[in-house]
Amino acid sequence: MTHEVSKTIKEDIYRIVGHQLGVDPESLHDDSDLISDLNIAPIDLVDLVAALEEHFKIDIPVDEVKPLKTLQDLEILINELVNEI
Repeated sequence: MTHEVSKTIKEDIYRIVGHQLGVDPESLHDDSDLISDLNIAPIDLVDLVAALEEHFKIDIPVDEVKPLKTLQDLEILINELVNEI
């Protein structure tokens, strides 16, 4: 299944992830693994989700966070939630 993610949404996600994790957004890729590549600790993930919710004015259900593996998974979820509004 192909998911089109808005370029603006993707750029905003990369900027927020980069800021929250202290990494250059240019170094991020769709297939960046949240755990093994970005070393996101549980508390970092909570902070990241809160920042994304605030920026995009959405609520990310807790049960939707656990299955997220890559930045692309995160992009798809946020794109779907933003487009529900």
